[in-house]
Parts: sequence; structure tokens; C-alpha cells
Amino acid sequence: MVSQFATRYCLEQFSEGNFSIFVYDSAEAALETFTNWISEQKPLPDLIFLDLGLDKMDGWEFMKALDTLVVKNGCPDIFILSSFSNAKDREVARKHPMVLGYIDKPLTKSQLETIFQSKPLRKL
Repeated sequence: MVSQFATRYCLEQFSEGNFSIFVYDSAEAALETFTNWISEQKPLPDLIFLDLGLDKMDGWEFMKALDTLVVKNGCPDIFILSSFSNAKDREVARKHPMVLGYIDKPLTKSQLETIFQSKPLRKL
């Protein structure tokens, strides 16, 4: 939870209110929200910062479920956030079509600047 707070704080400081930030405590909660947004014809987020170490459903399972959910709706870009340097996860992330990058925690302003310079986001 400390890491989640630090990530959210970094994003809030960087955004200066220019984009919306949604934080979910579980993959299931995020998928439920995205399902509702799709049924309400609302856009999905442009970008997801995903921690692989989730409780019931890990990050890889989340991406598989998300891919199924967004077949017709376009998939958000995903950056993996990790506290652990795991060569296997890095390699899988590097080859995964939904993943744009793998970031070691803590997330920094410099990393966000690089990400957002290459990907302008719409306001939600």
C-alpha cells in the first residue's frame, strides 16, 4: 500500500489536474469498472500503470482478462510497475503486445515526463 500511495502521489504531482487518476486495490475492481464503462460507452483509460503483484488475480491474468474485454474497444497502453527485479517478468513484458514498458518502483517524475512526451493523453 505504501508503494501504491507513492505512485499515486507522483502521478498527482505530475498531472497538476490535467488528467484523471483512478486507483484500484484489485484487478477485479478495475475490470468491473472497465466493463461498466464499456457498457456505458465511456472511453477506457489511455494508460495503465500495472503492478504485477496483485492478490487474487496477478498482473498477467489481469492483462489476459483485459485483452478479452477490450477486443472491440481498443486496449489502453500498459506500463508494468515492479518492486522486484525479475528477469523473467521483464522478458515477458518486453515481448507482450499490450506492454509499452517495465518500470522499477518508485515511479519518478523523470519517467513520467518521458512517457507523457511520447503519449499525449485525453482528459477523462
